[in-house]
Amino acid sequence: MPTRRYSVLLALAVASTAHAQMPSAPETGKTSPDRKCELAEKRLAKEQKLIVELKDEIAQDKKARESCGTAGACLRFDNAIKGMETRLSKHGPRLEKLQGEVEKACKPA
Repeated sequence: MPTRRYSVLLALAVASTAHAQMPSAPETGKTSPDRKCELAEKRLAKEQKLIVELKDEIAQDKKARESCGTAGACLRFDNAIKGMETRLSKHGPRLEKLQGEVEKACKPA
């Protein structure tokens, strides 16, 4: 009997979501300059946060690397640090590009 209840509840849930209104699609067209600036700043902030987190993770792994007990563990830390430093080097040019986009989108008219 519990299976019947679950199937009825599932059917009701599906039926109610089928009748739910979908949000209207945004108007197609150009976005306002303020919106472009806001989006560019948001992307820049996200990239900066990513870089800070990556640097923190590298610092933690370097600290852990100093006290690793086995050669295998040390090798894993070395590989992880190397991979994160490679990722960090790719984020530098991306950050510069986003800073340029912010300057372009947010400059006064």
